[in-house]
Parts: sequence; structure tokens; C-alpha cells
Amino acid sequence: AAEDKTEYCKSIGLSMPMTEKEWPCHFLPESICADRGKEYLSYASDDLVNGLNIRMDNTASYRADWKGLVERQFKLMDERGLHWAPGAVREERKLMGVDYRLDAKLNLLECRQLFAHLFYQHNNVHPIKNYPYDEFMIEDNVPPYPVDLWHWGIRNRSHVREVSPGIMANLLPSAEARVTASGIIVHGLSYSCPAAIKGRWFDKARVKGSSAIRVNF
Repeated sequence: AAEDKTEYCKSIGLSMPMTEKEWPCHFLPESICADRGKEYLSYASDDLVNGLNIRMDNTASYRADWKGLVERQFKLMDERGLHWAPGAVREERKLMGVDYRLDAKLNLLECRQLFAHLFYQHNNVHPIKNYPYDEFMIEDNVPPYPVDLWHWGIRNRSHVREVSPGIMANLLPSAEARVTASGIIVHGLSYSCPAAIKGRWFDKARVKGSSAIRVNF
């Protein structure tokens, strides 16, 4: 989600021009509104809070209306693109009917390309009717397109954070390891790294004894 979208489009082989101005979202969010998925209720979500400084908000059970904007996007993406793609499921599978998964026509890469086209269309071509402008937005004559509203909001309302290299390691599972004279021991295996060698961790452990360290794997 926080990846540079120009580079992302290149990585999935899109031939369409996609510039920073057209798909500008490459920042860490201030918070994540989740719907009580197990990853967001478990201790795993602590890595988002502690490692990336992202606030976690979980809605109440059976309250999809509290995430209406997100829930509606699923149907919009279906109506605008997925429903018309080859292999789309247009009716519920009947008992003992043909397995519609056998009629799939798009692979994962092609699905990503399709979604990128849909996001581009939504952000740059689809005007938002009756958007609740405030006086400052009216004064700046902001066009009613999501990408223009985003750019205005970033300039005037938000404190965005860029993703620095290596920070996404905080999304990996973590465990407690021991720094010993024979290496960094985690899950019964011994590891080393440039930081440990430069800091002479193993020499210090030989003299002072082992110590605990948190690792992501």
C-alpha cells in the first residue's frame, strides 16, 4: 500500500503511463480502520503500532456500515471492471453445478493489472457528485476528482510519512532471540549479520554472557 505506484505499475508490466501525479499514494497511514480480522485483533497488530507508529481502530461486529466507504469500493470495482472481465461469476453456483473456478481466465498478474486500470479510472476520470466542499476548498477551486482532492488534502491537511528502506520489516512476524558467543540464536538456528559483526556482539556475549534481542523473520 505504501509502495511507489509508478514503480509498482512497471513491475506488473503495465504499458499505460502512470505518473506520480496520477497515482500519488505512497505514504504510511496515520491509522487503519479494520473489521475485526484476526490479524488486526491479535498481537501481530502490535508490530504496526510499535514498529510503524500506526493507530489500529477496529469496528464493532456486524457493522459494515461503519466502513461504508471501503465496503462500497468492493461493489464499485465489481460493477466497473470485474463483472465484465472474462471468467467473471455472474450468478451463484447451483448445487452440483459446474465449478466456476475451472472457467477462470485471468491469472494473478492480469488481475493486478485490471485493478490498476480501475484505480486509475476512479482517481482521475470519475467525478464525485455533491462532494461536501468547505470554504477553503471552494476558494482554491478544487476539481471534484479523487486525485485532485487528495493532492489538496496532502498540501493543506495532512502530515504524511514516507516509507524508508527496511521499515517494512516491521510487518514480518517477530520473536525473541538470544545473542550468544556462537551467534544470534532463534528457533534453534544460529545467525549473523553485518550489524552484529561491526558491533562485536558475539565477542561481548563471550565476555558478559548472552542477551535477549527482538528479531523479525
